[in-house]
Amino acid sequence: MMPDFDLKILPVRLKQDGKLIDAFLTNWGEEGLFCRLKGEESKLKGEVEIEVTHNSLLFYAVGIITTRFHDGIGVRITKSPVPDLGWREYHNIIDELGLRPSAR
Repeated sequence: MMPDFDLKILPVRLKQDGKLIDAFLTNWGEEGLFCRLKGEESKLKGEVEIEVTHNSLLFYAVGIITTRFHDGIGVRITKSPVPDLGWREYHNIIDELGLRPSAR
């Protein structure tokens, strides 16, 4: 399934080499995510820090860029440096809210 680039309700921030990159989630699962980049940062590669916010809580994760598609990237989560505020916890919240990647 190709990611749906029209879904923009879940913003995410990536950080690499001190640079912040705004993006939004287009596809996700327990082990990773796919996001569309808002700028010209399509040359990102390697490890990235991930920040997502929900109800004033900031969730952190670290991952490796594994795929690239047009202006989007796929990231496999490798660790969550803040206990109880990592990717899995965020994923569980959006799952419980019934948010799902939309299929075309």
